[in-house]
Amino acid sequence: MTIDGETFFGTDGDFPEYELSEAYVKLNGQKISLETSKMCNPWFGKRDVFHHQIIFNENDNGILVFGTFSDGTGSYGAEWLVKKNKSERLALTTDENFTFKYDEE
Repeated sequence: MTIDGETFFGTDGDFPEYELSEAYVKLNGQKISLETSKMCNPWFGKRDVFHHQIIFNENDNGILVFGTFSDGTGSYGAEWLVKKNKSERLALTTDENFTFKYDEE
């Protein structure tokens, strides 16, 4: 299944109910947008589904922003690098090794 000819993340074979239309971080008072294309059915309103839903890690390259998203069985993870007031999405995947990579921290 596709939306406008594109694959999407956040369902387990059905059509998504929601689309994540915007995500951003504020750094030094500046709003830095994060790429959200193809991201559907985030955890809106659901608490304690994952121990770590959004994680920020600073390193020599910038700030890594990691998130897990979904409405249940169609879970996926995304990771962005924020540096010099810009962001780049590094990954968007359903790979469980990726989506749980920060669980042991």
